[in-house]
Amino acid sequence: PAPEEFRRLTRRGGARVANTPEEPAPDKPMPQVSNSSWDHVAGWYDQLLKHGRSDHHRDVIMPGTLRLLELKSGQRILDLACGQGILTRKLAESGAEAVGVDASEKLIDAARRWAKAAARPARFEVGDARAIEAEKFGEFDGVACVMAMMNIDPILPLMRGVAGVLKQGGRF
Repeated sequence: PAPEEFRRLTRRGGARVANTPEEPAPDKPMPQVSNSSWDHVAGWYDQLLKHGRSDHHRDVIMPGTLRLLELKSGQRILDLACGQGILTRKLAESGAEAVGVDASEKLIDAARRWAKAAARPARFEVGDARAIEAEKFGEFDGVACVMAMMNIDPILPLMRGVAGVLKQGGRF
């Protein structure tokens, strides 16, 4: 059965979806991001992608994401919820100034290990994708959030952060 939240948002029985996502109440703190949500599978996930054992990721997700970003050498690209940084590294290899952010310390550790051996290193930071600010990261020509938005709650802070770091005409 669909979760209650889904039924509420779709007004059960109809296809109408709420126009605006809910914001956390001002007196209620934003839920804490779990920095261990992926830590328990970080090693497995790292090896899966490192050795190309996910044909869907390799043949569909990566080429599609790179095409949508319309990457040009020298652009700054932010990879939110970057995992072990496979997209971030590909962006750096393509000539972008790439920054990856993820809440999992173990996945960021894996990303940094890979980055040390790269000819064009990328920057990796542990952080909450819902708390991205231009003051800390600067502005970007593009932002990617691959296969992760469905795990981010609430989503509105992420969208505000993306809007705040994108340059005029930037792509998300």
